[in-house]
Amino acid sequence: MSDEPEPPHTSGVRSASLARVQAALMCVAADMLNTRAGKDLIEALLDVEDAGHPGDAATALSLLTADPQVVLRLDAHVREVHRCSYRFTATVARLQVIDSMTTAGPITVALASCHPDGQVRARVVRLLLNRTRNSPPALDLLPFLVLRTTDWAAPVRDMARAALSLVLDAAPTGLVEAAARVTIRTERRLRGDFAHQQVLTALLALPGTAHFDRLLGSPDRRLRRFTLSAALMARRLPAERLVALAETDGDRRVRELAAEGAVRDAVWTERHDLVRRLAAGRAPEVRAVALTGWLRAGRIEEVIAHFDDPAKNVREVAHEAIRRSGADVSAHYRAALREAMPSPGAIAGLADIGDRTDSGLLEALLAHPRAKVRAAASRTLRALDIVAV
Repeated sequence: MSDEPEPPHTSGVRSASLARVQAALMCVAADMLNTRAGKDLIEALLDVEDAGHPGDAATALSLLTADPQVVLRLDAHVREVHRCSYRFTATVARLQVIDSMTTAGPITVALASCHPDGQVRARVVRLLLNRTRNSPPALDLLPFLVLRTTDWAAPVRDMARAALSLVLDAAPTGLVEAAARVTIRTERRLRGDFAHQQVLTALLALPGTAHFDRLLGSPDRRLRRFTLSAALMARRLPAERLVALAETDGDRRVRELAAEGAVRDAVWTERHDLVRRLAAGRAPEVRAVALTGWLRAGRIEEVIAHFDDPAKNVREVAHEAIRRSGADVSAHYRAALREAMPSPGAIAGLADIGDRTDSGLLEALLAHPRAKVRAAASRTLRALDIVAV
């Protein structure tokens, strides 16, 4: 292979081809049902592959599989484009020739796996098996094999399922991640449960926790949810790691799941420092989970102390603790509001359980020297549909 640099005009053409792929991907992502956008994407992908630069074809396929939703939509777009694109039909026809099976480019293979002809799809499934079992495996083709495990044609579906099982048998983390990102989006499809179970089994078969940490660092929140659910089911992550996730993850559902797992372990092992840390966290859903754990453990007084939390869902857990202590929730809040310096959270709590008879108590706070107290009192009056006089 020559070490001489490519002519500038050649690299410019290649950059332009990839730019068209990126632009087409953005259009499909913005409007998944836009058939014209799907056709433009397929044409742009074929342009890259026809240019004969394997590196560009691999890059284009990576761009495509970076968004699993686009991969799912492409499955439908290919069948629509097939009816009106002679070029695509001719491209796929290459796979009918046995000698072309091993030399077909990755984009041709990916697109042909979505072909409306079941015989073409079956032929491509065999090719996908070979490509994904190579060393190194063609990770960007694995999502297309996953799609075929939900195929409406039983022979194609059965072949794809057998192939996926073989591919995941070795189960390196890269393969699990490549399969999981599409699998978790096909789970609710008809016949989508097989791939989900296979990927879950492969993930849990991996030793240690490094692979969980890697997947939990993914920007794909659905992948993080799937990974965390699997880790919790198998009890593979320590409570400290779960606490860190509950405190830092950007997805509410991940934070809730992590908090539930951490609190369950911490209460069982009497690690009350971890529960206390979560109860003081920034996310209301995490604080609510922590207090619920304490409530179940019988630590009533510690839960009651959060009766003036800014978040309603957290206060509701404290309400239950107050009731279990034998006290009246309304009386508890009214007493708090009669103090010299009531907290805004306590004032907001009166809106949860108060009524119009509390108007005098709230109107008196409108003259309080602290602006936050006055603002909280005004909001609670509005919430109780009371007009201050």
